[in-house]
Amino acid sequence: QIWRDISIREVKKDGKIYGFKIYRINSRSKFAKLGLRRGDIIISANNTPLTSYKAAFDAYNSVNTVDTMQIVILRNNEEMEFIYEIN
Repeated sequence: QIWRDISIREVKKDGKIYGFKIYRINSRSKFAKLGLRRGDIIISANNTPLTSYKAAFDAYNSVNTVDTMQIVILRNNEEMEFIYEIN
């Protein structure tokens, strides 16, 4: 399901992953409802830095077990924070 909603690829700095860039996003997905856009780089979710694919998948899988999702992104070299209440 996740791959129908969003396409991401790691972004590296000095050979280490520091986030995941959004290359495609379904406009009706949970991700779009969070305010995410194509080109954004997701750098953390619920205060966990996304420095590996495992961290990214763990954040996605936690959506069903948390009440609130906090995401920090880079957009146009500016850090932004989104908070989404999950019903």
